[in-house]
Amino acid sequence: MKRIIYFVLLTSYVGFAQQTGLIIENFGNVYRPGKTQLPFEEDKEYKVIFDVFTDNIDKNKVNPKLTAVANYLSTYTQEELPKENLKITVILHGFATKNALNDDAYKKLFNVENPNSTLIKELRCQC
Repeated sequence: MKRIIYFVLLTSYVGFAQQTGLIIENFGNVYRPGKTQLPFEEDKEYKVIFDVFTDNIDKNKVNPKLTAVANYLSTYTQEELPKENLKITVILHGFATKNALNDDAYKKLFNVENPNSTLIKELRCQC
């Protein structure tokens, strides 16, 4: 029975086109499945805290937890919820703190530029 349920869940997304970079170019890819059953109220604020404490093992790749923030923005703004109504806070701690380093400091530690710096700059402009 589990295999059938998984198959149905996986195939339910096949008919939907992935939309890329709705809010932040190259980040925040989402699927638009159509009208939601629970519409958002445009006059309310939606507050979310992202607790980011892990990092990508590959120091050349963006932290997927930060990409989740861009996904969140794209998902909710495609539902025509005004971006001003989304109040987002991202907390970096643990292994993720190095994601906030500027490119020079990151390069001293890992011999590559910080792959997260572009996304973090864009998130600061959007949030």
